[in-house]
Amino acid sequence: MLFGITAMILVGASWTVCGYVMGRAPKEKVEIPTLLFFSMSFMLLLSLITGPVQGFPQTTCKGIMIVALSQILSGFFNFWQLDWMSKAMQKGNNGIVWSIVQSGFIFPFFMGIIFFSVPLTFLRLLAFLAALLSVALFGIAQGGKGSRVLIIAFAAFFMTGISQSLSNLPSYFPEAECVSSIWRTAGVSCGFLLGVLFRKYRKLPEFFRTIPAAAGNPKIWKFTFLMVGLELFAHYLLLFPGMDSLSKAGAGAIAYPLMVCSCLLVFDLISIFILKEKHRPVQWAALALCFAGVAGLSLG
Repeated sequence: MLFGITAMILVGASWTVCGYVMGRAPKEKVEIPTLLFFSMSFMLLLSLITGPVQGFPQTTCKGIMIVALSQILSGFFNFWQLDWMSKAMQKGNNGIVWSIVQSGFIFPFFMGIIFFSVPLTFLRLLAFLAALLSVALFGIAQGGKGSRVLIIAFAAFFMTGISQSLSNLPSYFPEAECVSSIWRTAGVSCGFLLGVLFRKYRKLPEFFRTIPAAAGNPKIWKFTFLMVGLELFAHYLLLFPGMDSLSKAGAGAIAYPLMVCSCLLVFDLISIFILKEKHRPVQWAALALCFAGVAGLSLG
């Protein structure tokens, strides 16, 4: 249980790097689909090399099918979540869009409670509500103009919820749980690549013609290795083993709320202590609620 909580907090903190890449890459003229094509191809290659060395999954066909389908679909929906969130942020209020999308953690939370009998203690419910309110307050704290892209933002919200639920699914099945994080990561990478290809299906020949030129761009490799390093650390060592640990302890539903709260905390602490940004009362309230959410979910 302790390892699972610690792992989820560390994975959430690592999302700040992903957020930096997703925000910085377009400013340096690097397209997100192209970046994800390179990074996920690299991740898939590494997984296919290291997976057989570690060993093939020793489980039933049912277990392999659960992992394969859930992780490929999780990666596919995760791609669309990133793609639509990026579009919404380019046209609307970043804080509001980001808070809507991140609220997708309610899907895996209630999936665990409704379908897999994860206990909903009073403390856990209060912590969940505190986490949800903190996300809303962080969005409100951004202020600014109203968004005209709520449809895109809510589409990304649903993609987030579906992707996170599918990612968490194998942890609830003993025959799927024994499939290692390396093979699960391979499935997620395949899903991302399918998302890229589906996104570019009308211009696939043109897209593939741009790959050699993109491969010669050092900025692509800078962001690719940053993403791959993050994914190796988070997926291989923490994400899937951590979710399995929580599920064994009967607390699988708290995995994604913990990660989102941790991500919010790290982003805000960076803004306070490194960027020296001034905080308004609503931001301090959001930060306090976020701390309460992490503490309550960990102790509940």
